[in-house]
Amino acid sequence: MKHPAGRLLVYESLYALNRDFEQVLAHLGRLQELGMFQQRDFGNVFPAIIQETRAWANMELVEALQPLEQDDLTHFSRLHIDVLNEDERWQKKERKKPKKAAGKKGQRKRRGAKSEGV
Repeated sequence: MKHPAGRLLVYESLYALNRDFEQVLAHLGRLQELGMFQQRDFGNVFPAIIQETRAWANMELVEALQPLEQDDLTHFSRLHIDVLNEDERWQKKERKKPKKAAGKKGQRKRRGAKSEGV
């Protein structure tokens, strides 16, 4: 899953999964408030099970994403360094070039060209 668009879908799904876990927990809380659980313990056990399941799913998904993100970090760090090195080489090359002066000789030619055409 090297393609960034595919990774975006994974992160969006991870977000939706966590959002939906929150909805389940909210509904369980409402059902407990409405007295729908016969034993008070069930109202406390179910949210713990849901939270455990969410944490487990998040851990598995993050562990699967970690090597991909590490590869990206390595790749883009190298790219960054290459760009900086290339820029440094270009700057050194530019400093070694002799400067072209727009001296008086160039100005005389232009003035002369104007007066000739008059």
